[in-house]
Amino acid sequence: MTAQGAADAHQSNAVLSASSAPGPTPAPPATQVASSSPSDAPAGAQSAPASDSDRQADPVGTDVPALREVNETRDDLSNDSLDSFGFGVLPRDADHVRGAPDLMHFIAPQDNESGCSWRNEFTATDANHDGNPEYVHGRMLGSCVVDADHDGVPEAGLTIARDFQVWDNDSDGKFNALEGRQGVEAYADPNENGIHEYTAQGVWTLSAKDADGDKKPESVMATFAGEQRFDRNESGNAEFVRTVQAEICMTDSASDGTPDAVDLEVHVYQTYDVGDDGTPEYRAALDLTANTRDANNDGHNETATLSAKAYEALDRNGDGFDELARGIEISFAMTDANSNGFAERVEGRIYLYARADPNSDGVLEVRKALEITALATDSNDDGYPELARFTLTAAVVRDMDQDGTPEYRASLEGTFEALDDNSNGIFEKATLTIRAEAAIDRNDDGFPEDHSFATVDGVVLNAIEDQHPDRVELHLVATEEKDFNSDGLVDETRGATIDVLAVDANSNGAFESTNVTVHATAVRDANHDGIPEYTAAFVLYAQATDANDDGHPELVTITARASEVTDEDQNGVPEETAYLRLDAQWTDADSNGVFEKVDLTFRAERMTDPNQDGVPDTHEWVSVDYHAEDVDQDGTYDNLYLLIEKHVQPSSSP
Repeated sequence: MTAQGAADAHQSNAVLSASSAPGPTPAPPATQVASSSPSDAPAGAQSAPASDSDRQADPVGTDVPALREVNETRDDLSNDSLDSFGFGVLPRDADHVRGAPDLMHFIAPQDNESGCSWRNEFTATDANHDGNPEYVHGRMLGSCVVDADHDGVPEAGLTIARDFQVWDNDSDGKFNALEGRQGVEAYADPNENGIHEYTAQGVWTLSAKDADGDKKPESVMATFAGEQRFDRNESGNAEFVRTVQAEICMTDSASDGTPDAVDLEVHVYQTYDVGDDGTPEYRAALDLTANTRDANNDGHNETATLSAKAYEALDRNGDGFDELARGIEISFAMTDANSNGFAERVEGRIYLYARADPNSDGVLEVRKALEITALATDSNDDGYPELARFTLTAAVVRDMDQDGTPEYRASLEGTFEALDDNSNGIFEKATLTIRAEAAIDRNDDGFPEDHSFATVDGVVLNAIEDQHPDRVELHLVATEEKDFNSDGLVDETRGATIDVLAVDANSNGAFESTNVTVHATAVRDANHDGIPEYTAAFVLYAQATDANDDGHPELVTITARASEVTDEDQNGVPEETAYLRLDAQWTDADSNGVFEKVDLTFRAERMTDPNQDGVPDTHEWVSVDYHAEDVDQDGTYDNLYLLIEKHVQPSSSP
């Protein structure tokens, strides 16, 4: 299973390597909001209820597949079900049998021996007859039962066998070496019907050497191997089986209680028999290794590493081809070359991968991978890293019809970096960059019908070098290109940009100026004649100003404008036109954190003229007016005014 996971990880990593890195997102189409503005409804207009489309409008369709894929990848690689995990087939309580220990308690030997009867045999050798035996050999056999209701039928039982030897070579009463083994067999029968829902066996070994007898051994090694079997439905076939191997080794050459080296290994393998027919459909393995090295024995490790690999696979029909498989690799490494307690380099990696073969023919329909790396360097070794960096890479390929031409491809790359050049513990600059790209080719002709891009760039500057950034910038661009007839020519382009800027010039934690700007546009030119059949544009600007820099903005404003024009036959007479205008303002003149006044106006207008005779068949208006005043500034508005209206011009009106 471990070898299979390693091979699958390598093949999934090839998907990452082969996926073209997403480049910068193309700029959204350049189109301005139409100069016309919503007019007021005429006196003859009639009131009308708002439709569902009015309440849930999406004029430019800013839902970008490249961004959706990020969430899908995350969801596919993690199962949040409360009932099961492991592709939804392994119950979370598969190892829950009353009287059975969990994994960690199964590995760790227990010293609770209540309810046990023992047969013991000890031999000792004391060659110099000083009362301190140079050698002792002990053998113990214990039988333990648990009968909580005292009905004579035990709910659980345990048999323990121990064999240990100790040596005291210099016969000073302090043993210099220990070699021991313990084996157990256990069962649990919570309902006392004579059928064991749980059985287990395990063996521990311990080897310790303390040559100078100071109770600080120079070397210790302990191992464990065991198996647990859970048959909760009492069918005679254990549905859940788990085997474990573990080993830990420690050396302390100076015998001062500070290990020079510690090595740990844990290996877990488990299976689940979904059909309870004796053939496990689900298999999983976990390998964990860790080690530390302290060559100069000063208590500061010069190196420390950790590696964990987990892999699981599901073969529901038992034909030898896994329909689903996935894995995760986690690694960590630390280097402190001069052993002063401050690592010069710390790095880590998380790698997730998955594949799917739904029809179980050995040809994969889906493969995806995600890799995150982290790095921190402290070149002057003062405990303050000059560089901290995180990188993200992801890719997915879907070929559901298995013809060799993927219907879907997506890739993602990102980098976060923080710099502290003078190494004073305060980062002067932090940057973030994320690029995403996705292509959908539904008919497998090599020309994607949908091609999406997304880019996020951010920067935080802290030139004054305190706990408050002086400037924060964020820039988001998302663009989607559509080729409806899959001829290789883009028929429609839509996109959006979002810019955020916050400035705290004196770096006191209160931004004097914060603004957000949003642009969204869409253009369709299906016949590629340079004259669009459809254009849409939306612009929003929000600004907060804190002139006295006390953390309470005196003025917050929002302004938005939008338009949509459809002229399918390109004759200059639109079949549909729509406009939007929004203005809002919050005022806190005395800057005490309570807005005394709020004003908002919203206007929208829509006209349709399908026969293009210059007389709209439908003409609609929506208006919202809101005003609020907090006269005594207690946080509750004293005067409120709200008017919401929708009007429709009768089709018979000119």
